[in-house]
Amino acid sequence: FTSFCNVQPFTRLYATDSDTGYDFQWYHDGNPVGVNSLTFTAIQPGAYQVEATDENGCTALSNIITIDTGCNPGGPPSPPAP
Repeated sequence: FTSFCNVQPFTRLYATDSDTGYDFQWYHDGNPVGVNSLTFTAIQPGAYQVEATDENGCTALSNIITIDTGCNPGGPPSPPAP
């Protein structure tokens, strides 16, 4: 998985390497969110994924992108809160 710090004005996620004819469903912590779009703006911390569906109904799920908020600017991420 990949982790990013969520810095204002929030983190923009992209579905890459896509051709026309695909539908997209974004997920936040396993729950469907967003619209049918190549991009999604993450405004809350958590785990994000996108599922792409082609015109034949075949689907592929992306890797998990984790968005954190407890980050130190210019330094390593802060440890998680207890």
